[in-house]
Amino acid sequence: NILALTSITLQTGATLSGRALAQTGAVTLASNVVSVCSLADTPPVIAPAGGVAAVPAVSGWPIFILGLLLLAATMVSVRRRNR
Repeated sequence: NILALTSITLQTGATLSGRALAQTGAVTLASNVVSVCSLADTPPVIAPAGGVAAVPAVSGWPIFILGLLLLAATMVSVRRRNR
């Protein structure tokens, strides 16, 4: 794992096994191979020459349902306090 306060840049052809996390800047990749974990069964993610790899997006429904569950839990908690 690589941790940085600002930016992280991996030069062309660099290989990373783990994560690259930047707190306030960007993580820049240029035709790199990134493995999630050396023990994982998942194939590595290869960033294209432009440096932008596809990131799976979460649809709105799971977030909406999570919000409803949090609202319900809050309501139950408030009712228990008011008894």
